[in-house]
Amino acid sequence: MLSRVEKDRLNLYFPLCIDGGLGPELQKGAIALRDYLRPRCAFSEPAEDAICDPAIARGVVGYEAIRRRLADARSTLAGLGSERVFAAGGGCGIEVAIVGHLLRARPGLRVLWFDAHGDLNTPESSPSGHFHGMPLRFLLEPGLDQAISAGAPALDPAGLRLVGTRDLDPPEEAYIAARRIRTFGPARAAEAAAGWEGGPVYVHFDLDALDPREYPNVKCPVPAGISIAAAAEMIGGLARSRALVGMSIVENVATDGATLARLEPLFELALGL
Repeated sequence: MLSRVEKDRLNLYFPLCIDGGLGPELQKGAIALRDYLRPRCAFSEPAEDAICDPAIARGVVGYEAIRRRLADARSTLAGLGSERVFAAGGGCGIEVAIVGHLLRARPGLRVLWFDAHGDLNTPESSPSGHFHGMPLRFLLEPGLDQAISAGAPALDPAGLRLVGTRDLDPPEEAYIAARRIRTFGPARAAEAAAGWEGGPVYVHFDLDALDPREYPNVKCPVPAGISIAAAAEMIGGLARSRALVGMSIVENVATDGATLARLEPLFELALGL
């Protein structure tokens, strides 16, 4: 990877797209997101494999490609020692490397997981085998697969809040209850960051957390999400208190600048880290 660092901050373009299946939508959306932001943001760019092997291993579609690309990102993050990260993806699986790195760099890290879905399946419980439905489970339980998690410390469930969540598989619902993970659906999303103003906080932002009436250009849309303005207000509060140490924007499938411009309130926060 070519590194692009501003002081202690890394801007990472990480188009891990095989984690969302074999279609081209996530790759095209990630490229468009990068190109839209590139005039204002110099990104680290991964060296993409010429062929992305979709073979299923250990219950995960594209397992070897995902493992290699996570290792590549992890090496870049560790080598640069970045303590602030903005990541443009790709699928949600990028967080295994990014959050894993920040858990080491920022003791006590808390995570706001904006996502319509839980991302809490295991390879055994996943109905699809797509890794973008599993990364949060690997962060909470890195022992599930050390080749994927690479010895990262476990995320404490008490330091995790799910925001905008409204489409869970039954095993995810059971896991949330068992681990007592706090969940804030769209109606309560504004409460999710309460008490975390002291940070450090990382924001995972899957665009399907948004209401598809406002932004439908995502891989897996779910009705009745959060407004862009409401999300920006909450994240902005963390930024103003200097609690925000990282943010991702993932799962975009829009390819035109006019559509991406709707996300400017979120881009301003991410670029202002």
